[in-house]
Amino acid sequence: MARVKIVSYNVRGLNVAAKRHQVYRELKQATCSIAFLQETHLTHTTSVKLTSPNSPQWYYSLSDTNKAKGVAIGFCRNAPFRLSEMLADDHGRFLFLRGFIGNTQCTLANIYCPNHNQPTFLSHILTKLSHFAKGLTILAGDINMPLDPSIDTSQNRSNISFKRLKFVKKTAS
Repeated sequence: MARVKIVSYNVRGLNVAAKRHQVYRELKQATCSIAFLQETHLTHTTSVKLTSPNSPQWYYSLSDTNKAKGVAIGFCRNAPFRLSEMLADDHGRFLFLRGFIGNTQCTLANIYCPNHNQPTFLSHILTKLSHFAKGLTILAGDINMPLDPSIDTSQNRSNISFKRLKFVKKTAS
């Protein structure tokens, strides 16, 4: 597989055209191959779909009930993706894609964890991913918790116990 540049953004909603165009500009400026977006706020009833000349291929996990969730994975022209299988939940919390970039089989996973019970949720999702994944696995997203509080927080602490954080790190590696 050729060199691939990946970006991941929590976009906090894409229902406004100006915000979508801002994201398109940032993706183009980043010269990324694959984009992982969280909190798209798109639903099944929303007619808005992501598309731009630079990143024409998008896959979604949309929420049935509210606009507070939603994840998407987009591919730019320099990384055409051939989809073999897709797994998405009905709540817009995760999206797994299995397929090929060039001749390389890969699995891409975009996860948006809730603001509570993150270790339990993440453990459940990573178990699903381990059964789904084939080839190179790329995991991105917003897990809503600091894996290393000394680096990831200004207070150097977390409301999640050290034991739970250690478990999540071990599970994710």
